[in-house]
Order: sequence, then structure tokens, then C-alpha cells
Amino acid sequence: MDDDTRLRSRLQTLTAPVDEAAAWAGLEARFRRDERARRARRVVVAVVSVAAVVAVTVLLAALPSDEAGTGPVAPPSDPRPVEPVVGGRWERVDSDVSLVPFLGDPVVVNTYDGLLVWGRTAQAHISRDGQTRPLPPAPIVARDDAGGAWTGSQLIVWGGQSELDGAAYDLAADQWREIAPSPLSRGIPIATVWTGTEVLVWGGLPGGGHEGAAYNPVTDSWRSITDAPFGLSRGNGVLVDSNTLIVLGAAQGGDAVRTASAQAMQYDALNDAWTVLPEPDLNSNATWMVWTGEEVIAWDYLLQARSYRPGDADWTTLPELPLDGGECYPGGGWDATVGVLVTYCDQVAVFDVTARQWTQEQMPFAVELDGTEGGLFGPVEATEGRGLFVLTSEGPLLFR
Repeated sequence: MDDDTRLRSRLQTLTAPVDEAAAWAGLEARFRRDERARRARRVVVAVVSVAAVVAVTVLLAALPSDEAGTGPVAPPSDPRPVEPVVGGRWERVDSDVSLVPFLGDPVVVNTYDGLLVWGRTAQAHISRDGQTRPLPPAPIVARDDAGGAWTGSQLIVWGGQSELDGAAYDLAADQWREIAPSPLSRGIPIATVWTGTEVLVWGGLPGGGHEGAAYNPVTDSWRSITDAPFGLSRGNGVLVDSNTLIVLGAAQGGDAVRTASAQAMQYDALNDAWTVLPEPDLNSNATWMVWTGEEVIAWDYLLQARSYRPGDADWTTLPELPLDGGECYPGGGWDATVGVLVTYCDQVAVFDVTARQWTQEQMPFAVELDGTEGGLFGPVEATEGRGLFVLTSEGPLLFR
């Protein structure tokens, strides 16, 4: 027996046959285990392990009987440009504004005359007929991850990745002005909402602060609001009526308590008071939520979903999202004609609030994520009758 034959015999003895169906069934079972906080990582490791065993078996079967390693090597495939898939419920917005992956999110707000986009790499107005024009330079440095709110006539932006200042843009006059200094010390807010008279800015990074303040654009002045019972380091907030803000997110680090579940609180602007809401039993690492006009729909990066109506004693469990798990920050938006849109990695799903069901939708990108590149989603903003505006790394799209 020659050396090659002995080697093949030894490897075949050590390597058990692979039942691919059983292996994938086992992976699916692992994917649903109770230790959900590490689910995505376990799936990746398990898939790699199965693939490695399958690869060894395939190589053994294909090994030549006389000499190994002499077969032809296939050339690498040529990279091809990737274009967004347009069709189904997606429509391209003819604008050169786009999201730069992993640099942070610009502010995107809906106005009476289209959308305003303001951030480090994009400062533009996109009209309802799709025309794009640049905004004049702001009196503050352009940055990502600022808080932003539309007052009905002005865009108010404040904070950012390392900034603690703000500015106001008057759309009709096409002019900026710097706004008064705020009492806040964290530059990436959890919530920035317009109540009808003030812009509420609360919480955020670094350190998961529990402080907040309200800005009055008429008097160009700030007032501090009562500190929340604890801080949130990541998450978002929704205004459920003109005086009630609900915030949801991670309570980890800094001034925030450390909890396995996401935490929710409610701020009453009339009484300047906070109330801790029931825990939604969502993972604390990353969550997102929207307000539909009747209820909060919330989800996390483990694809769990919950609903909450103000005043209820608890959150209601919804069906899990029909998407593949991964290490992604969830996002999304709400439009009455569309439903609840969830963006996650390079996947999308829609929740029908009447049928109480999720549907996975056609991917807007003909691209697969490799961990560092691909079609990534940024802010999602409702429009007036045109569906949801979704800023992506492949340009802006409308989802109808």
C-alpha cells in the first residue's frame, strides 16, 4: 500500500460520514435555544463547523488515486457591480444622497415639501417630485448621529458623535442659525422629538445618561427636565401624544443599570415626571420601536417582537420576525399604508397590524453581506402619501 492510499484510509477512518439534513436540523434546534443572547454567534460557529466537515469529506472523495494536488485551480470570480433591486414594493429615488456604511446615521426628517437629510456626508433637500438640492452650509460642523426634529417650519439638529452644539434650518428662508447652548452633556441622544411647542432631547451616549432637556425655538432657550430613573445607552424614543414620550433600549454602563432585558420608560411632559414601564422581554443589546397611532411595536436583534398600548400592565408577545439572525442593529419605520417596516442586515420584513403577521419582503439589494460591506440600511422616514423613505448605502429608496 503506497503512502497516499494509507493517508486516505486513515482520514476516512477518522472522519465520520456527514448527514447534512441532520446537521442542519441540529443547527436549527440550536438557533432556538433559551440562551438567545448568543444565538447569532452560535449559529455562525455551528455553520462553519458543519461546512468544514463536509469539505473534508468532499476532498477525500475527490482525491486522485495516484497523486494529490495536481488538479486545475479555478480562477477567482470577477467582482461585479451591484445595483439595487427595483421592483415589487421598492422604487428608486433619483438622488445622489446615500448612506456611508458604518460611519453613523444622518438626520432625515419629513417636511411639508419633501425630505431634509443632514449629516457628515449629505446635506440636501429632496422635494416630493424627486428633485435634490444641496443645503447651505450650517453654522456648526456637519456630523453623524445627531438628534433631529422637524417643527413644522424648521429642522432642529443637536449633538452628534462628539459635539454638544446645535443649529436650526428654516426651509422657507433656506437659512441656518446656531441655537443657544444646551445643558446636556451626552452628544448622541436616544430621543429627539417635537411636542408641538418644544424639542425634547433625552439620554444617549456616551455612558447611557439619564438627563434630558427641552428646546423652545421661539425663545431660543432650553430648560432641563427631570432626570429619568436610569439611563439608556442605546435605543430610541417615540412620541405617543403631544405630552407623552416612551423610550426603549439598552440599560448598560455609565449611569445606566445593567439588565439582560431591554428597559422602557414613559415621560409625562405636563407633569415633568417619569414612569418605569413593564419590561418587554427583549434583548438589551439592540432594539427599535415605532408608534402606529394606537400601539408601540418593538423588536430586537434576536428577531423577537412585542407590542404595547399605553396604560397596559404588560407587553404582548408577537410572532418572531421571519428573517435570518445576524449581528445587526435593527431599524425601521411606520406608515399607515405600508405597515411596520423592519430593516435588518440586508433583509426587510413588514408587520400587518390588523392580521398580526410578519411577511418577509423582497430584498432591495442583490448583494450578500460579508461582515464589512454590502447593502446597509440607515434612517427610515414616513412621507406624505409616498410610502417610507429608506436611506441605504446604495442610495435612497421608497418602500410602498
